[in-house]
Amino acid sequence: MVEHRAPSPDSAPVDARADAASRVERDRLRALVDRLQSLFATTLVGDAAFARLLDSVIALTGANGASLGVIDGDEIETVAVAGDIDTQPGQRAPRAAGVRGRAASDRALRQDRDGSGARLAMPVCHLGETLGVLEAVARSAAASGNGDVQAAPGAPALDAVSLDAMRLVAGLAGLALGRQHVLAHSARMETERASLQQQAMTLLTATPTATIVHDLDGRVQLWNPAAEALLGWSQDEVIGEPVPVGEENAARFADLTARIVRGDLHPQAILRRPRKDGTHVHVRVSGAALYDESGDVVGVVRTIEDVSALTVHAEALKTAADRLHRILEHSHDAFVSLDEDGRVLEWNRAADALFGWSRSEALLRPMHELVAAPELHDVHFAELRRILESGQSEIVGRRIEIIGQRRDGTAVPLELSVNATTLDGRPAFDAFVTDISERHAQLDALRERIGRDTLTGLPDREHFRKRLRALLDRHRDRPQHVGIVLLDLDGFRAINELYGHATGDALLQVFAERLVDAVREQDTVARLGGDEFALVLERLRDAREDAPTVAQKLLAAFDAPAAVRQTALPLEVSLGVALHEYPHDDVDSLMHRAHEALREAKRAGGRRWAVVAGRGPTAG
Repeated sequence: MVEHRAPSPDSAPVDARADAASRVERDRLRALVDRLQSLFATTLVGDAAFARLLDSVIALTGANGASLGVIDGDEIETVAVAGDIDTQPGQRAPRAAGVRGRAASDRALRQDRDGSGARLAMPVCHLGETLGVLEAVARSAAASGNGDVQAAPGAPALDAVSLDAMRLVAGLAGLALGRQHVLAHSARMETERASLQQQAMTLLTATPTATIVHDLDGRVQLWNPAAEALLGWSQDEVIGEPVPVGEENAARFADLTARIVRGDLHPQAILRRPRKDGTHVHVRVSGAALYDESGDVVGVVRTIEDVSALTVHAEALKTAADRLHRILEHSHDAFVSLDEDGRVLEWNRAADALFGWSRSEALLRPMHELVAAPELHDVHFAELRRILESGQSEIVGRRIEIIGQRRDGTAVPLELSVNATTLDGRPAFDAFVTDISERHAQLDALRERIGRDTLTGLPDREHFRKRLRALLDRHRDRPQHVGIVLLDLDGFRAINELYGHATGDALLQVFAERLVDAVREQDTVARLGGDEFALVLERLRDAREDAPTVAQKLLAAFDAPAAVRQTALPLEVSLGVALHEYPHDDVDSLMHRAHEALREAKRAGGRRWAVVAGRGPTAG
């Protein structure tokens, strides 16, 4: 038996208040569910969706106003507002500033409170990325110690249910922004894809290279204008048909297709392709595989280049190479080609004749072993290494003279011209070698003639000064071993005027012969001009002691008259001697002292000698 008791009169008001609170809570939850169902049923894209989301925030939380901001770099841009809020659409604020910045950085609900109300911010996320911030403002509210916001009398409450509702709306906002991003990205991708396709078609149409696309059965899917111009068939004639390659090329076409599908790198072939008009053209065909979205090969892209001109050019090059080989074989100059290690790659007949090694003996041997003395092998190899390692050389691109060696060991002067080149991508060197023995002999003879007096054959003034300068430099620290003598024919002017210039020239020739006979082989005799002669004395034991003896000997050589044109003419001479006594002596100082000594001898009556040294003149 169940006992029923009537409610106590005192408990009735309490129960009524509880029932009222339950009904309010039930109504709020029902409103929350209805609002969320409505939002889920909405297409969450665009400004209208954002407006509904913000209206829902106000309706579900009791806030006065709401806004949605999107993160853009270091800023937050407001994209939508609703109700009473101090933020405007398009307004930007630093991302790190305010309650919105804290919510975005912490990825959590954040709020600011003061006496006028509360401002809440909730991060809007999608797939782990913070895209924006949802903000709500409740006026005339005060924050409680437990984190909930309690409304002042007459103001809507932002309690725990309101905050949960705001979190749900923020989640929906994240879906909306994420979907908007996805749709925007998809639109951009589609636009880019269409643009790329258009660009590809434009390039294929505009490119001067014939390009075709065919499926794995060899049926044409694309045929650009360049292919039509090269081969003659139009697009309408070939699209959907087998590629027109001709029976003679069918096997190579299939083989190249297989290599392309297999993934061989840079497959290509040179073919003689038929044209529509029955003519043929030499072409280079290259290809690449065409893939679908799954990565499967579905076709082949081929490029076709007209290489007819290159074929003709290659044949011309071969003809030129054969001609060049014949020219080199019959060249008077030796030609040698070397690899990067200095080994002989080519060796013509002139090289055989010059060095004595046959071509078969020389090939693949180091060149320096064939043409250089053994003591120079390391020098030649070191120069080759330097060229390869640094790119610098003292011989490449220049004509130089070296001393080579024949097979029999004899030395030969050579002119060498070396050029650097490449052979199959590797460094190589071509050298032309000329025997310049005859040229050296001619130069020696020319040098012998240059610097000599044409009347007497003796060295001239310039040669005399060079010889004296060299001796002074050699004996700079050892004076007293060199001296010079100036000689002048006494009365030569009178003989010249009385007997004529021809007789005077003949007398000078006799004088030169006697002078050469009177001196040692190592002494240099020269004609300075007119009747003035000079003598360089070297290898003296002591110039001061030897000078008087030399002077007396020279005077004695001209005691006898000279028979010139059946006439006996006197050979009377005056001598001026200067000695190398000081380290600072030079050519001009010695010549000055010798002239002073010669004048002293003439003032004394001629047919005499005089020496001017640091201690004054000495005569005899």
